[in-house]
Amino acid sequence: MAKPIKILLIAGLLISLMLVAFKSVSKVTFRNNAVKWSGASLDQSNLVTGVMLQELPGEPLLVSLDINEPVMGKIPAEELFKKENIKTIRKHKGSIVLFSTDRAKAAKTWMVLSQMGYKNLYLFSDTLPVEVFKHKFRPDSATRPELKN
Repeated sequence: MAKPIKILLIAGLLISLMLVAFKSVSKVTFRNNAVKWSGASLDQSNLVTGVMLQELPGEPLLVSLDINEPVMGKIPAEELFKKENIKTIRKHKGSIVLFSTDRAKAAKTWMVLSQMGYKNLYLFSDTLPVEVFKHKFRPDSATRPELKN
């Protein structure tokens, strides 16, 4: 009777270790370094205008985040995180440009995609700069004391 219990405990321990190992190497997780991935947003180097679109590396993939924006060959916001669209974005070799009439929606989407590890990700803007920050971004050092200056 003791032998089956030992086998079950060892099997449970092995399964737990495998799940921890899988989670630690999974590419689906978000980046932890907020200062690093939000840098482009803070210095506004993630913004492009119509003229700048032609200077981006590769053929830009335009992602319309407006629901009523029927543009052929574009990915609308409500379908952005569907499996086939994420696969399209991941395989795209050029720049990815998000545009929307709602700048907050575009900025939120940019943050999520950049946290997921996407590179060459930009926001379309009519004018530069959009906003000037009065305060320097600082991570919350109360929850992560190692980030104190």
